[in-house]
Amino acid sequence: MATTIRLMTVIVTVLIALVADYCRIQSCRNKPHTMCKYFSPRPSKACGILQQTSISSDERNEILKVHNIFRKRVKNGKERRGNPGPQPKEMIKDLKWDAELAKIAQQTFGYVGQNWALMGNSRGWTATIDRFNKRMRYEEVQYYNKNDTYNYGPVTGHYTQMVWGQTTHIGCGVTRYYRKEYYTTVLVCNYGPGGNVLDRPVYQIKQRKN
Repeated sequence: MATTIRLMTVIVTVLIALVADYCRIQSCRNKPHTMCKYFSPRPSKACGILQQTSISSDERNEILKVHNIFRKRVKNGKERRGNPGPQPKEMIKDLKWDAELAKIAQQTFGYVGQNWALMGNSRGWTATIDRFNKRMRYEEVQYYNKNDTYNYGPVTGHYTQMVWGQTTHIGCGVTRYYRKEYYTTVLVCNYGPGGNVLDRPVYQIKQRKN
């Protein structure tokens, strides 16, 4: 019974505005907006047999809950792990759900085959949102150096986005499909403002009061 896990978190800073034409939005890298590039809401034939093509309210609540539990753990100085640890108290707020970010994330899912956050096996629909967030993202905390808040490479990049101090909103999409005897769950989350920005710290450390 084969099992595979692949992960690449999509981190984007999205201009949250009431606009109808995404193709007119100028991006920071002068590239087409995701909603302009992936304009069709219909899933690709590459997805195979679709089981789920939208995120549920329970999944949305779970994503917010897990993110904020982990953010509070670090914020309050209760995360003991690290390389070295423990993680310092940081100045961050709880994340809020953003429907625009979620819409953009779900639209991208119509093109299965790209390497987002992906978990699959041959036994059935066993992947859960909780497993994505705990096993595949936050667990990177064990490799994070508390003494270098400007460090967010590929080894810890998913963790640092989860606890990025300037991030205030999150929106995610999910797709489940069956193809070639494999049950696959794909999850992508957009963060706003996006983290892992060059020359900016992951978070501001709380100063002790005299």
